[in-house]
Amino acid sequence: MQKYGGLFSVRLKTTDTNLVELFVNSLERFIIGVFWGGHESLVFPAITYSMERTREGLSNNSIRFYIGLNDADSLIKDLDQAFKRII
Repeated sequence: MQKYGGLFSVRLKTTDTNLVELFVNSLERFIIGVFWGGHESLVFPAITYSMERTREGLSNNSIRFYIGLNDADSLIKDLDQAFKRII
């Protein structure tokens, strides 16, 4: 196996849910989803679930990413263009 996936979370500096949604919806290479284990790169914003969010200490600006087998440079460019839309 030459490529590996990974899972990480970030917390955006904004607490504005509209900006969090804009960021997630601006991503082109990441699919909104919750099933970690496929080959696709996924994004899962904490604002999509509420009860577990508080229990786990997550806030509306928390976002989980699963990195699939996509080209790293294309994922970085995608994240960059999404960040630029909210700053």
